[in-house]
Amino acid sequence: MTLIVLLAPVFVLTALLVFIDTGRPLLFWQERLGWKGRSFLIYKFRTMRAPFGAKAARLQDARKPSAIGRFLRTTRLDELPQLFNVVLGDMSLIGPRPLLPEDQPSNMSIRLSVRPGISGWAQVNGGKLVTPEEKEKLDE
Repeated sequence: MTLIVLLAPVFVLTALLVFIDTGRPLLFWQERLGWKGRSFLIYKFRTMRAPFGAKAARLQDARKPSAIGRFLRTTRLDELPQLFNVVLGDMSLIGPRPLLPEDQPSNMSIRLSVRPGISGWAQVNGGKLVTPEEKEKLDE
């Protein structure tokens, strides 16, 4: 909770950038598997615009992050709301990143035996640059 208070100015600035760039809602959430296989909602700041325009027409660039969205992803500021997941007990600060249910490795027991984390060994040693197999080994 102390970390959230200390980072409050960064939260506010990031929320303002998201509001200017993508509008409301400011947060995006997605179901992930956590400790003991329990599902929970992971929170992030939105980095993409809504997929439909005002007249319900599908937008071409809807699935691409905006320039501000790319900045938030690169700096990982989009993941600040996950501190609330830590406060709620769904995540810890350090541990394997929570994966989507369909991205779980074949042997999930080791990964799901601990709380997922905001950062983990796989992120420190390559993050998005390592293959899913390498990530699995690093997380274990």
